[in-house]
Amino acid sequence: ARDNVKNPRPRPFPWFWVAIGVTFLSVAGFGAQFLLRWQKNRYRVSPSDVIKMQESGKDPQILDVREAAAYDALPLKIPRSIRLAPEELASGVSGLELELTRPVVAYCTALQEATSARVAKDLRKLGFKDVLVLNGGLGAWTNSGLPIETRSDISAVGLELYKALAGGTG
Repeated sequence: ARDNVKNPRPRPFPWFWVAIGVTFLSVAGFGAQFLLRWQKNRYRVSPSDVIKMQESGKDPQILDVREAAAYDALPLKIPRSIRLAPEELASGVSGLELELTRPVVAYCTALQEATSARVAKDLRKLGFKDVLVLNGGLGAWTNSGLPIETRSDISAVGLELYKALAGGTG
């Protein structure tokens, strides 16, 4: 007995508690990733969903919120879209004919729809209830084969060239 007091048996490594800790950290990490992805995508809508909204009678207000350089570089736009420069949003939307009750869909060509997301957040602060971001922006719209139109300051030949390059059909 005296020998056991001086040199106690080594305790086994607590593998059970290590496994519980690793499992808990993994679940927390995946949960955080899921939450961040959900938070980013909860206001996103696909081009087909916009068409469904139009067909169901909701008639969303489509906003072209591309930065000035991107707007000048690509003269294509979604039919019946309203131009709202992100720089002009600070002065308010009083000059635009937007209804607070109708859904609003914003699109841009920025990476991960950064401009659209920022404008949508600002519009929600201004009192708009249903503001969505077009997932994939103008590129997703044209890649879906949905109709596009051009601004009036480009020739018909230029329009056909841009449509061919963008992959749009109409």
